[in-house]
Amino acid sequence: MKKKIQVSVGSVAQALDRFEHAWRQAEKGGVRAVQVRLSFESLPALLKNLTPARWTLLKQLKRDA
Repeated sequence: MKKKIQVSVGSVAQALDRFEHAWRQAEKGGVRAVQVRLSFESLPALLKNLTPARWTLLKQLKRDA
């Protein structure tokens, strides 16, 4: 099975909304596929944290997954 890491820019409120939705689905007995996501509040924050070495690591993980 291929794994996916989603990298996105979004607010804390959006992340909390996704968490709440998953929680409510689980309470109802619903099964949801696992999501791995890196969210940053702004593009500058994303670019500051995802250095070239970290981009290389993500590419390696994608290739090996």
